[in-house]
Amino acid sequence: MADAFYSDLFKLTTTGATTLYTTPAATTTLIKSVYSANIDTVSVTIDLYITRGATNYYIIKNGIIPPQTTLQIITEPIVLEASDVLVAQASTAFAIDITVSYMERT
Repeated sequence: MADAFYSDLFKLTTTGATTLYTTPAATTTLIKSVYSANIDTVSVTIDLYITRGATNYYIIKNGIIPPQTTLQIITEPIVLEASDVLVAQASTAFAIDITVSYMERT
């Protein structure tokens, strides 16, 4: 088995659902942390969830991020199985920057 560490950076440019990560086939992923920074001057709400099959499982729903602050949504590791999808959605476009740190095991 091989382990590889990554950090992906995102700007949520829409109020629609944005895929942050999809677990590849034959891979288990450990999401180490997710940081969401509100770069706007007003409060923004955020949803973060995992889609497994046709079902969404929320990690946070309508989480409030005050203006110009950061919320660490995931503070303890979460395991994703092959084909799981990590998704974010914000109430305001161009207001949220997201950092996802994770480890893939193949």
